[in-house]
Amino acid sequence: MHRLICVLVALCLPALFSTLRAQVCSPAETWDEFLVFFLATDEFTERQNVVRCVDLPERILVEILPGIEVEFEVNLRVTLQFEGEGAPGRVRIENGTSTLLLDENNEQIDLIPGVKRITVEPIRAGEATIFIDQNQGSGLYTPLIPGGKTFTVLEGALPVVWTKPLHFRQIGSQTEFTFGVADQRDVAGYTLERKEGTTFEPVQDIAYIENGSAEVIYRTELPALATDGYYRIRQTDFDGTASFSNTVFVTGSGLAAYRLFPNPTDDYVRLAGIPEEVGRIEIRGVTGRLVREIAIDEAVPDRIPVGDLRAGMYLVSLLGRDGVLSTERLLVR
Repeated sequence: MHRLICVLVALCLPALFSTLRAQVCSPAETWDEFLVFFLATDEFTERQNVVRCVDLPERILVEILPGIEVEFEVNLRVTLQFEGEGAPGRVRIENGTSTLLLDENNEQIDLIPGVKRITVEPIRAGEATIFIDQNQGSGLYTPLIPGGKTFTVLEGALPVVWTKPLHFRQIGSQTEFTFGVADQRDVAGYTLERKEGTTFEPVQDIAYIENGSAEVIYRTELPALATDGYYRIRQTDFDGTASFSNTVFVTGSGLAAYRLFPNPTDDYVRLAGIPEEVGRIEIRGVTGRLVREIAIDEAVPDRIPVGDLRAGMYLVSLLGRDGVLSTERLLVR
């Protein structure tokens, strides 16, 4: 009997632990995917919680010296720092059996491997910095993000509830973005924004859809760009205040990017590195409206005039027989 019980335990425990992991939250993103979100997110809005489901691995690579990486068993220390009497937000970490709360200045908590439900709860306007360090043993810690990551909590929750996070998928030569909202009040509109360097720039406006307090699923498409980039949705109120969706990382199409110059411009633009199969050039505004179309019969025009276009961001796409080949951004001043 004792032997039978041992066999049953050995068979059932893995399934039990798997079930418990799934009950924490699902689907769980990888640690690398979570770090992409962590590094790309700069702002939260009061009373708009953000939830992530993360599977913390058993081991990670840590750069202990420039160019030198060492693999460690995961044992992370997370520290919260802020100025003033109260935290602008708190971080709640659940693993299915216990909950850790980070809401005091210089408070520290330890994280071990496993699936975690991480909830960021913005409380009031202000700034806070989160540090994540790997325990090397003997009291030595190596920062995973030197200097930590500083977040800003924006004042005033806007009249919209984000019901479904921003999501994307590739459809042929297009990238489709979807997100869901409800309880829309005084909403002026939405904008898809892209970040390559240090700032987000608008790439496409998304018209507001009236549906009372019911949920609305928004969809928009963008020609696939050659380079990688971060994307988010900016929701704007009629008084100019804004809130933001989660941030997603979209891998570029891998096609060789052509070059626009001068960029920015206020008069004309030239194109270099144009593939031979290009048959048409399209210039579209951030609303997706076609503002200029150039047919390529034999040679690409030396100059394309854009001085008559309104100042703003435009998408210049090269099209072949099978659709969009490559797209780059153009800023007209």
